[in-house]
Amino acid sequence: MDADASEVEAIDVRPPRRVRKPSAKAQQSEENRGSVDAALLSSDDQNGGTDQRTVVYDAGTRKKGRRGGAEQKSVRTMQDQMQKQTIILKTLLEAWTKQEAYHKTLEAEVSLIKQELQAVKEECQAVKDELRSTKQEMADAINTAVDQVFKSAHKMAYQLAILQAENAAFRKANELVTQRKHRQKK
Repeated sequence: MDADASEVEAIDVRPPRRVRKPSAKAQQSEENRGSVDAALLSSDDQNGGTDQRTVVYDAGTRKKGRRGGAEQKSVRTMQDQMQKQTIILKTLLEAWTKQEAYHKTLEAEVSLIKQELQAVKEECQAVKDELRSTKQEMADAINTAVDQVFKSAHKMAYQLAILQAENAAFRKANELVTQRKHRQKK
């Protein structure tokens, strides 16, 4: 018995075993479970907190088989939620596509307005040059009319700058929406 007692003491004297770090596969599995739980929670928030089946991960159901009864129900629930979220994402994509098309038409209109403004400025300059060369009696009245046209063109250029600023703001908003969608996909 003394030999057995010394063996027990030798075992007790050993330093405690080091806790092993989980393998990469175990870490990935835990992350996947966490993201699924987060997705389920966010879909519950989006659906107004309606009563839905929740996914329960416990060691018992995972060890029973590849797809236990509770796990199959949770897979179906996740599939239903994924379908609902896919519908929501498709709706968002359609709205974003329409908005992007609208912005493209605005850009085309702005481009046309720029060209028209440039043509008007050139015509105004040509008219001014012609008026200076002829120096008729009514040059003052014509000059005021041309100046009004030039001022109108200047106002149009100012309005164009405002439209461009609004267009830039819409683009930034679109980029934010796009970034949110990319984050949601991840």
